[in-house]
Amino acid sequence: MLSDSNVDWGQNLKQIRAYIAAHHTGECWIAANGTPDLAAATLPCHLLPTPYQWMGHAMEDVPAKIDGTVFLSTEALPPEFPGVYDSIANTKPTDLIGGATFVYNGDFDVTPAAVYVHTSNSTFFYQHNRPADAIAEMRDSIALAPDDPRSHFVLGMYLAAGGQAVEAREEFSRCVELTANDASQSDLRALAEQQLQKLP
Repeated sequence: MLSDSNVDWGQNLKQIRAYIAAHHTGECWIAANGTPDLAAATLPCHLLPTPYQWMGHAMEDVPAKIDGTVFLSTEALPPEFPGVYDSIANTKPTDLIGGATFVYNGDFDVTPAAVYVHTSNSTFFYQHNRPADAIAEMRDSIALAPDDPRSHFVLGMYLAAGGQAVEAREEFSRCVELTANDASQSDLRALAEQQLQKLP
C-alpha cells in the first residue's frame, strides 16, 4: 500500500545494528535505501545496491553469488526494484525490522545486482571524466550479462566517444543483433543502427 519515503528513509539502521548484535550475525549484506555510506560506517555488512542511493563515489563490486544474512529495504524489492533481487525475494524472510527491512538467510545468486553496480559505476566514472574506468566497468557488466543489449549500446557510445570506432562498431552491431527479434526493443535497435551509420 505504501512505498518510498512513506516506508523507508534509512531510519532503522540502529535497529539493524541491534539485530546483528542480538543474533550474533556473521557475514552480512545490506541494501540500504538512501543512506549507504551511513550504513557502511555503522554496520559490519557489505553494501548492496538500491534504486535510491546518493554517494559521491563508486560502489564496491558485488559478487554474483553471496551467502549469509541479507538485509533488504522494501525499496530494493519489486515493484520499486524489479528483477534485481528476485532470487532472494522468492524465498521466505526470517524477520522484518522496523517495518522497512526484510531479513533473509542463505545462499543467493545476485548477478543482476552485480551488473547494476558495474553499470552504475560506469556512469559515475564517465561523468567524472574517467572514460577508461567507465569502459572497464561496462565490460565487466557485459561479462556477467552478455545478452543485455543496453550494455552493448552504452559501451559502444563510450568507445565511439573515445575514437575507438572498430570496437564501437562491434558493440552497436551486437546490440542490433540482440534486439532483432524483439519488438519492445525497436527504439534501442534504431538508435544502435543510427550510431553505426555515424561511425567512420
